[in-house]
Amino acid sequence: MAKRILLQYHIWEREYMILDILKQQLEKYDVIVEYGDYMDMGKCLEFCPDIIVTHPIRTNTDTCILSTMKLATGAVLIPMTVEGYYDLDNLQNVLRMVGTDPCPADLIDYFIMWGEKNRNIEGLQLLAFNKLHSLEQIKVFGYIPYEKDKILEYSKATDCYDGYLKWKNNFERIIVCVTGFIFAENTIDNLRMEKTFTSNEGSEAYNKEVEYYERLIEFQKKYRDQYVNDIIQLARQCSNIGVAVKLHPVEIKLLRQNKLVYYEKLRGYNNILLVDTPFPLSVILNDAELLVHYGSTTSLEAYIFGVPTLLRSADGYLTGNKNMYLYTDEVCIYDFNTFAEKIKNGIAFQVDKKMEDVLFDSFNWRKDAPYHPSEQIAEFLNNDLHAKRVNIKELLKNEFVIENYMRGVRTCIYKSLLQALLHADFKQAKKYFKYIFRLLDGICTVGIDLKEFFVRRISRRAI
Repeated sequence: MAKRILLQYHIWEREYMILDILKQQLEKYDVIVEYGDYMDMGKCLEFCPDIIVTHPIRTNTDTCILSTMKLATGAVLIPMTVEGYYDLDNLQNVLRMVGTDPCPADLIDYFIMWGEKNRNIEGLQLLAFNKLHSLEQIKVFGYIPYEKDKILEYSKATDCYDGYLKWKNNFERIIVCVTGFIFAENTIDNLRMEKTFTSNEGSEAYNKEVEYYERLIEFQKKYRDQYVNDIIQLARQCSNIGVAVKLHPVEIKLLRQNKLVYYEKLRGYNNILLVDTPFPLSVILNDAELLVHYGSTTSLEAYIFGVPTLLRSADGYLTGNKNMYLYTDEVCIYDFNTFAEKIKNGIAFQVDKKMEDVLFDSFNWRKDAPYHPSEQIAEFLNNDLHAKRVNIKELLKNEFVIENYMRGVRTCIYKSLLQALLHADFKQAKKYFKYIFRLLDGICTVGIDLKEFFVRRISRRAI
């Protein structure tokens, strides 16, 4: 029987390309692959996976949902890193990526990460929070979006590719400007809900975090205005230059939800292409002579393509430590004339040891070395992997799973089981019986052991 693998996403606009390319590699092994939102219990139970590849387990909600999925299906559970480069030497950042809410030690079977430094630093925190038994559970393969040949091949099959080619052929030169001003659209309440703060609420450290983000939100609004208005002014002055403005995946998601209208001002210029769909940046980098950014990790991807990068620097609250920013050259966000001059004159690409060290430490990438993470991950997932068993009594006792949530899932399964029986779909019925038995292991509801009840009813029908 073919192995069934569920590839779950957290933010589709950010992860779709990774999952699509991984799916293509997995299907070479005749594996059955499906996508699903990590919170979509119905999709998971309908598909009945042998392996669930999901996003890192950071919150109590993640733990509750994924524990129930694993308990019901018996699947191997494998979180996979979705974010790229960040300051690994900053403990607060590491904790934010790992998540400080607890989860059962047997929930995670394996963990896929991009680079060895992530494995060593994040892995120690995962062990400290009892989320892993051993660092051996973490497997390092590299970062699929930096797999240059696969990305370019994949991009040619996307719906936006022909439109992009038609646009870029109108210009002598192409530059790309990336955006990512997520905090400009955020609030402290949203950050609190998203578990952004790592300190205990009410503590001095917590109050400092809140103050930092309040100032960051205000700063990013002003910075974004200057950054985008400079793009418009440049486009007006340089009609021979095509400026592709690539939105951050989260901004694209907000745009689709009608929660972001700021970038609409860019649509009125023929030589500005607003990339507001999940279109791979690699395609544009393959044509571009320069990447303009705000301290973005896309500078690493540009380096792989041999494209120089220009940082719009500023004194203030950006998204991290400026020492972490990677770039070929920089110009102050408040100095448009120098910015335009550098664009017009061009910036030469330079070999950068710091860039190459980061690419190796965090993404397992080396210049001139074979780089095929998608193939390696697919080969790993096709191996004979084993799941550690989670216990329903322990999950409920330790409040990893909320009883009301478990009861709701069981109710949905009863309905699906009844529907399958009414349609004489015994294959489906058998699947849902298995779920019920696993989710009722030792649990009694309203004084009736439903597991025993169903066994008796089945026995009578068989007789």
